[in-house]
Amino acid sequence: MAKVGMLREDDGYVREDGTLVRFDALEGKDRDRARVRVRGLPEGTAVTRLGSWLNATEVMALAAVVSGDRPAQQDRTAVYAVNVMTGEARELDNHPPFPHILIPGIVM
Repeated sequence: MAKVGMLREDDGYVREDGTLVRFDALEGKDRDRARVRVRGLPEGTAVTRLGSWLNATEVMALAAVVSGDRPAQQDRTAVYAVNVMTGEARELDNHPPFPHILIPGIVM
């Protein structure tokens, strides 16, 4: 299993830290603290959700191209395949801003 890595800020807010964390599905524990930094995303892009596995090492990831200069509803979204062993991401598809986008394979 894998999840988006998170950090708790000093102000109490939790945010993505740019990593994926691999878990042992049976024990529910981090697999040897297996964190991998996601690489190959454009500047300002953050992985927000994970979806189905594409193969033995890649998971589908929804990412948002965020900007503090515009509302979140105007952020572009893209779907990537991310290798959970290396962190390497490759773009599968991208979408224009849409407030309620649904992507098959991604649980919202």
